[in-house]
Order: sequence, then C-alpha cells, then structure tokens
Amino acid sequence: MYAKSIVEERLRFAAEELGWMPEYHSSDEVDKFTEYLRRWEKYNAQGQLYFSRDLTPQEHRFIVNETTLCMCDAAYYLTRYAHLSNENDTNVRFKFRDTQKIYFHVISQLEAKGAAIEIIIGKGRQQFVTTIIELLIGHRIFFYKDTNALTASADRIKSEEMGKKILFAYDQLPWWIKPKYSRRVESVPGLLEFESLNSRVSIQHGATSAKQKGQQRVGLGRGGTRTVWHVSEASHIPRPEEQIEASLMRATHASPKVFGNIESSFAGKTGWFADKYRYAKE
Repeated sequence: MYAKSIVEERLRFAAEELGWMPEYHSSDEVDKFTEYLRRWEKYNAQGQLYFSRDLTPQEHRFIVNETTLCMCDAAYYLTRYAHLSNENDTNVRFKFRDTQKIYFHVISQLEAKGAAIEIIIGKGRQQFVTTIIELLIGHRIFFYKDTNALTASADRIKSEEMGKKILFAYDQLPWWIKPKYSRRVESVPGLLEFESLNSRVSIQHGATSAKQKGQQRVGLGRGGTRTVWHVSEASHIPRPEEQIEASLMRATHASPKVFGNIESSFAGKTGWFADKYRYAKE
C-alpha cells in the first residue's frame, strides 16, 4: 500500500475481482463528487445523517472505485481524503512535507522487501512525522480488517493530541467512504473501534501505564498483540524497558503486516531511547 510495486500488484488483484481497473481521480474531482452528493444529504430527528435517495449505478461505481484506491494506495488516501488541523488550527487536506516524503520513502522500501515495518526515529520538533504516522494508522483501521493498533505518548495531553489526529481525520471523511464505528472513547485512555472490520486503535499514555495493578506492572499495549503501533516522545516515558520493550516490542511478531514506530526528540545522549537509536543505526 506504500511501495509503487505493491500498489500496482494490489490494483491488478482488485481489477480481477471487479472486472475493471480502478481509475485515479484528482482531489478536485473528489471534491466535486462529494459536493454533488450533499444535495441529497438529510438529517433525521436524532441528528443522524442519511442519504435521501438511492445511489445511481455510476455513483456506486465511483464509490467502489475510491474505496478500492484508498485500500490499495495509501498515498492516494492521504492526498485525496486525509484532513488535519494544521499549525494555524485550520482544516486542510494533507499535503506531503519534505520530512514526510522521506519517512514515506523509507516505509515504502521496507514494504517492497516484504519486511516488517519497525522504525525508531530520532527527530527534532515540528517535523510533522507524528502527523503522518497517525494518519497512516487511521488508514489501516478505516480500510483494513483485523487491525489491532495502539498510539501512545509520554503523558495524557500528548496522547490526546495524537488520538485527535485520527479522530479528526475520521470525522472529515465523506459518509460514503468511511466505516461506521462501534465504539468511540475520546478521553485518554481512549478507543476508536470498527466491529464490522474487527479493527481498532487504543489511545494510551506512559504515565498511566507505568502504574501497577496489584503485583503486576502495566505496560503499553499489554494484554494484546499489536500489529500497528506508534509510541511518541519515548525518551520521556518512565521505565521504557518495561513499558515499551517488554510489553509492546516483544509481543510483536515480525511479519509484513507489522507497522511499528517509536519516535522521540532526544533527552540527552544516554538512556534507553538514545541507546536503542544508536544500536538500530549501527
């Protein structure tokens, strides 16, 4: 879904299933279709959105086309459907920044090799790496079955900000392409779950996870096997050997389905994150 070769392969499989090759559309064409359908969008007494007529065959095909492209090509999803609240608190469509292009190139290379995507990232602030990772986690749970994801940072506020990126992106999707959620908890710890896909993302934070339950210490992601995870500001999480390495990393079974990210600014030249980063780089 990231590498060009994998995208092309998936689209060939999709074309065999559909009987036609999905067609790429520009963001303007997507916006035009979305605005056109809004003429028939209504709200019931409970404030729930519904479409007031049946879709035409042409409209249905466009929706199938777009859903298929989003599944097969993550970059298409990002640049056509992913929205975020930018540094000016403005709702904007995602556009690749230079640092995000580098990150996407790296995960594309790993996917093309058939490798698990497991990355540790040492970063400066305001490089927008956290943003693209959260959007890609959203892409996994919105369009793929059996995705058990985790997103976490060092404290409740930072974790809430990360979770909001996924929730905001979900809320901005047009109704005709987004799955209906079965559970949504916006506080931290939080959750966004899609029962129809058996996919979910849990939102946790390091401060709570460091506490003990009886004699057992609770770590990030403990109690489940995660295929998708993102830990931010890892250098500020207490007892990372227990919280990140023992509870999360060792419970991840390497496969092409894995999408794991640990990223942080550095809090000095020593410590768990700095040591892990140097080890991975070497």
